[in-house]
Amino acid sequence: MRGNLTNRLTLILICVIFMWNRTSGAISTDLQIVVSGNFQGQIATWTGFTQPQPTPAWQVPALITQLRKAQGFETLAVGVGDDSSIFNVGSFLTNGFLDRMLSQNCGFDVLCLGPDDLACFRRTDILDKELFKRIWTNVSRTDKAESFPTYRILKAAGRKIGIGNFISKSAFRDLPLLNWGDFEVIDPVTAYRKMKFEMEDTDFNILICHLDSADLKNMEKVVDANTRLFLVSVLENGARQNKPGFTHPKIIEVPEGSEALLFIRFHIREGGGLDEKIRRIPLNQAWTRDGEMLFSKVRNKMISELDKPLKILNTEDLPYPHLYDFKPSAHAAFARAIMRSDVGLVGCSGRSVEKERILSRSFVVSAFPNRYLREYSIPGAYLRRLFLNLSRDTLPLAIGVNGAEVSFLGGDIRKLSIGGHQISDSAQYRVVIDSNIYGNSEISKILETSQPSGLAGVTLWDSWLEELPKLKNIHNLIDYKDY
Repeated sequence: MRGNLTNRLTLILICVIFMWNRTSGAISTDLQIVVSGNFQGQIATWTGFTQPQPTPAWQVPALITQLRKAQGFETLAVGVGDDSSIFNVGSFLTNGFLDRMLSQNCGFDVLCLGPDDLACFRRTDILDKELFKRIWTNVSRTDKAESFPTYRILKAAGRKIGIGNFISKSAFRDLPLLNWGDFEVIDPVTAYRKMKFEMEDTDFNILICHLDSADLKNMEKVVDANTRLFLVSVLENGARQNKPGFTHPKIIEVPEGSEALLFIRFHIREGGGLDEKIRRIPLNQAWTRDGEMLFSKVRNKMISELDKPLKILNTEDLPYPHLYDFKPSAHAAFARAIMRSDVGLVGCSGRSVEKERILSRSFVVSAFPNRYLREYSIPGAYLRRLFLNLSRDTLPLAIGVNGAEVSFLGGDIRKLSIGGHQISDSAQYRVVIDSNIYGNSEISKILETSQPSGLAGVTLWDSWLEELPKLKNIHNLIDYKDY
């Protein structure tokens, strides 16, 4: 009797477990989409450039793992790209390697491409093969070599979900896109319509957007009710702008990847339809040891890259206890040298006072912000206008000049020479200019008739890292201070 009772109880328990599993399967039709924002190289902070500490971004892998365990939901994790940034010291000096490693540890189901992911390879002709696993929808490659997947269709919670990723052409204004292959950036709306036609039976579409305001407005007009635009960044003239704070039902702003993790839960209503709830988890309130342990594996590599010396100032170069700052003309000289231009013009906003003798890689690039350099072929007559405009305090900057000599008389140019020769109004001169200058609206009008020439993708930090070790006369680099 006791054996029969035990067998019956066992059978009942098995049935209960079976029915519970079937019930769990039924309610798992609710969908959870986790979207990690652009890390932008914000993966470490450090004091004295020797002991990097992890930022909250390292909590993202552990948080995604925890969200996948949520009962009643099936989870889809999407990485939006732009893991790196050439304007961030750590990201720049490690060439984005550590940023990409963090992204890989997040275990995304889909990873998209951002323009800043490509910027890490601006000085080479070859892209990392891992990048070709990332989605980029509005691109084609006519040379038939390896390209990017244009979209993905995934099944989650019993539904087919289409995922695309769009980048405005303006994002490549300072990147050598053709160096990496015969790529053509397609109009985002055209690419979206093609994508929608090819995957017309999807239940829901996620479109990651690295777009300028004009492209975003056009996309907003054409997407349907089952599509959401996830806005990563708004670009103007190729530069990242603050997000405008959209309240449009089709647009969801993605928070910065080092600040918060976005997730959206779609609850299936009885009789059909979805209830959509958007949440953001502040990363600084979700600290765990998991992130610190993951970062500890890469800390030494970061330190080794940061501390590499570029130049050492001896007591003759820097008599104690002199302080110093870097001359604006040194910026112009390095920019001119790396681009092999006739003239260098760099606008310096603020000057830092230094006392270090060992000019390490991290010390140098931490002393001033990075920016792109462009070389223009400018007629002599327009070059006169450019110098005259700069002399009238058009920009609140200290202008560094190298390769040209200019003097003024009565508010006008008395003499302008390049290489010891007076310039000719009809001759063309190769002039490298930084974004502090060419980004100014008044200056851009003068440059309208001139086309950028020479290398694309070169930055001011690149010029210092390449040219500073070659410098023989340290007095061309620094101004001594007695305070």
